[in-house]
This record gives sequence, C-alpha cells and structure tokens, in this order.
Amino acid sequence: MIETRFVQLSEIEVVENDLWNKYIENTTDNIDTKQYIFRNIFPRPRDLIYFLTTAKNISISRGHELITSDDIKSARKDYSNWVFKSILVENGITISQMENFMYNMMGENAIL
Repeated sequence: MIETRFVQLSEIEVVENDLWNKYIENTTDNIDTKQYIFRNIFPRPRDLIYFLTTAKNISISRGHELITSDDIKSARKDYSNWVFKSILVENGITISQMENFMYNMMGENAIL
C-alpha cells in the first residue's frame, strides 16, 4: 500500500522498490528496516503512514538525503507517544479509567 502511494505521489519517475532501496537505509538495529517498522507498529494503514511521514520529516529536518536508521528509531519514539495519546482518545471506556491504566504503565519502557 505504502509503495503504491509513494509512486503515485512522486513528482519524478520511480518504481515501488525505490522507496526501500533508494530512500530508506536497508537495516535498523541489524534488522531489515521494513521488518523493523512492521514489528513496531500496529498493522493499520494510518499507523504506517504516520510512522513513515514522521521518519521522513525527521530526516528532512536533519538534512539527510535518505531516511537513516537513526531517523527510523526517532520516528519509533514519536510513534509510541502518538499511539499513547490516540488510545486515550479512541477507547470505549472513560478517560479517567484509561488514564489510570496508562499512567500505571508509565513506569515501564518508554517504547511499548
């Protein structure tokens, strides 16, 4: 899905594999970057789009010509915060109940 969107939105001639082969480092923490991303997000299109958009924006702000593994790891941290906030908004229970649960988890690793 993301590869098709990449091709459709590109202003230059690209093919789907260019996204992973030319614009994103191949590995992150010695794992194929594509697998690294899918292991660290919920399998929903909006999560993938959010994650990659964040990685791209981080990369651009750092002046990188491609999305580096450090950009991917920074996007993972940002994504984790975004998911935390979105769960508070999207849940079917009261905000105070969810906040109590989430803040009890705050003692755990920053990236869930």
